[in-house]
This record gives sequence, C-alpha cells and structure tokens, in this order.
Amino acid sequence: MEMITEVLDVKYTFKEILEIVEHKTDNNLSWRIYTLEAFSKNGLNILELEDEIENSENGISYTFEALKALSIQLQQVIWITLVGHKNAIPTFEQIKNKDSRFMEIIIECIDSSFWELHIVLPSIKL
Repeated sequence: MEMITEVLDVKYTFKEILEIVEHKTDNNLSWRIYTLEAFSKNGLNILELEDEIENSENGISYTFEALKALSIQLQQVIWITLVGHKNAIPTFEQIKNKDSRFMEIIIECIDSSFWELHIVLPSIKL
C-alpha cells in the first residue's frame, strides 16, 4: 500500500490533530505512542510517562479515548511518534522505515516545528 504524508503547521495542538485524525480513520485501530517529549499541565507527571514510553520495547498502548484525555493534559508537544495499526504491533524499525504493511497511520510532531501525518491509502479517508 502507498503511504502519503501530510504536513501540518505546529499551530495545531495535539488535541486538534487527534480531532483531524478522528475524522479520517475508522474506529478499529489500535494506538501506540513510541516517543514522547512534552510539557504537561498540572497533575500529569510527564517525566514518568516519557520514561515509561522510552523504556518500552514497542511503545505504550492507548485507546483513542485515552489519547484524547492525554491531549487535554499536555500543554505543548515537542516530539511524538503515535501509530494507529490494525494487526500486529509495529516495531520501531518498521515505523522508522514507514513500512505500510504494519500500520495505517503515523502521527509525528517534529521538534515543536510541524506535524506529519503519514497515511496509508486506501485505508484512510482523505
């Protein structure tokens, strides 16, 4: 399958990115965060969460609802790699290679500068 990339301005918050993605994907995806560096609002121990993700072998699993709840707690995302997949859990190597056989969408925030949505066609509606 072909994977296309959409680049979005950093003016979008993580919450807004998830709202965009929610309208482009079906609800049958499993979600995993593979990298995260962010500033949190009050109440979230972001360093502990970042360490947990960094020390995980294949990211941390989240429901889409849990991602939306997390997005409300983040003040700013510096780096994130978030993957939506249907079957086997993608490895970090497969994600780096943008291997579309293992995932439907990759959402990345790059150095607080811009967002990239890597979307597998035709499984994701544009």
